[in-house]
Amino acid sequence: MITKSSKNLVSIGALSKMVGLTTDTLRYYDEIGLLKPTQISDETGYRYYVPLQAVTLVRILELKDFGFSLKEIKTMLTKNDSQLNEVYRLKHADLTQQNKRNQKIMDKLSKKITPWEDEQMNKKVLIVDDAAFMRMMLKDILEKSGYEIIGEAENGEQALQMYKQFQPGAVVLNVVMPQMDGIEALKSIIAHDSAANVIILTALAKTVVVAETLKYGAKFFVAKPFQAETLIDMVRNSFAATSQYNQEYLKNLYNDGKENDDIISQTEIDNIVKNARNLGKTAKVNSANNLGNPSKSTESITILNGLNNPTISTISPNNTPLSAETKIIINQMKEILVRSESVEDAYNAIVASVSNVEDAKIFVGDVSNATDILENSAYKQKIAEMERNKQ
Repeated sequence: MITKSSKNLVSIGALSKMVGLTTDTLRYYDEIGLLKPTQISDETGYRYYVPLQAVTLVRILELKDFGFSLKEIKTMLTKNDSQLNEVYRLKHADLTQQNKRNQKIMDKLSKKITPWEDEQMNKKVLIVDDAAFMRMMLKDILEKSGYEIIGEAENGEQALQMYKQFQPGAVVLNVVMPQMDGIEALKSIIAHDSAANVIILTALAKTVVVAETLKYGAKFFVAKPFQAETLIDMVRNSFAATSQYNQEYLKNLYNDGKENDDIISQTEIDNIVKNARNLGKTAKVNSANNLGNPSKSTESITILNGLNNPTISTISPNNTPLSAETKIIINQMKEILVRSESVEDAYNAIVASVSNVEDAKIFVGDVSNATDILENSAYKQKIAEMERNKQ
């Protein structure tokens, strides 16, 4: 039976999302006695945990990274600091012995790696999330990577006040929060400091949200649940990354996304950020190059208008969703059209990328309303080749 204190508990599903582990893994940890739930519902058998157990799970994952088995970890969780120190010492000695044979190679490689100039970076980070357990987890992850947490905000209003007060080097910002949400906070922070390094971290990983946050100046977007390494990489890379995106691309992406409410993957998000950033760069260069070449510009714009049609970007002629691969190909073609010397070059570059025959047919058929692409022999040959391979 779940007691009145259940409001202070989190379900196994919620805990799974917090730490990026499957519910099956958490059930297994319960079965072997590694992490027991605080309560189990008599009616449903559902497991419930206290938020602090998320910290225990982070500890378990850290010990797994050190090479300890689950059996060893179970024992280690019962040890005091003095006893743990001895276990760590023995593990360190064992790893040191294993690494001796590789030390010379490691030394040679280290000379080829350009050192990261930590002293040139403001490693103070502001965490913004309405969930206390998430702020606790983020603080633990970031501090272990050498960052200093100079503030923790529960909403956008607090975030803006703390940003003005502390001037952090980076901000990790949730989207859905009370009083002022993350998007409004992002706009306010960027209005105050256009060079702010803001990394969005949210479970609301939808195309429209990604496009909107990039539009307002976010450097990166991380979807929950997340890998600690992904967040650390995004925070580190934000210092050198630009927030100069192709706004037309983001506008079209936003409009297309309104037709699709699906959550997208981190890979898809990373591709959006990359494309928006690259198109932002190439658009500037080609804008200058095309001033004396109106025919190229007009031809490219004609095809881009066809590609930017929301119907093309989201569904096929028979009203079935296009695959993620085809959506990426369409975005790639937009990028290639911007920087290609001719539309023919763009055709040939894209046709080499298409690997799904049905998507290829849909893609070619959809784009034909912008130009007579069906007469292009390279496309015909590619589709015929894929048809043969399929049989």
